[in-house]
Amino acid sequence: TTITTGAGAGNIAFGAGITGAFDLGLDAGTGAVTVATTTNITDLTLTRAASNTFTGNVTVNDLITTANSGTITLNGAANTFAAAVSFLDTDAVTLGTSAFNGGVSFTAATPITLRGDITTSGAVDFLAGGVTLTANSSVATTIGNAAGGAITFGAGITDGAGTFNLALDAGTGGAVTVATTTAINDLTLTRAASNTFTGNVTV
Repeated sequence: TTITTGAGAGNIAFGAGITGAFDLGLDAGTGAVTVATTTNITDLTLTRAASNTFTGNVTVNDLITTANSGTITLNGAANTFAAAVSFLDTDAVTLGTSAFNGGVSFTAATPITLRGDITTSGAVDFLAGGVTLTANSSVATTIGNAAGGAITFGAGITDGAGTFNLALDAGTGGAVTVATTTAINDLTLTRAASNTFTGNVTV
């Protein structure tokens, strides 16, 4: 099923959850996509919108994005994705607690907000958009593999007020690298082959 509101600002709003063993495509043009509770379907495609906000958990096989998806906010406390997820738009991405069982990747210069625990089955590179914490968060690359994978920040890590914590677990074989500054509350380096911070660390 595909819902399209045209090229203009046609909002797509779900006041309750979305469920079913089928695929759903959403194209809101320059409008907003909002889902008030949970989303539990097969594949979810965010074709075009100014913003996409999912208040509850998103549980899908694949989250498919485009260069025109708009901002994506996943506020759920237990989001789950079976296939590899690629965030292809350079607009902001916000992640609540999310398990990327097939891995996750971002487009360069995407501003990323973390508000929970992010787990992946392999390396993750947050590239050059910068990462901001709005809750205590963690990143682990060890789903199905204790050796893990690299965790790379191409720009700084901050939480603005210095009140949130970040834990990093790159497994026994992955490297943690931060290209610029780190300014948060507490930083926990759980496991890694190496940890390299190029800029100032203020914790």
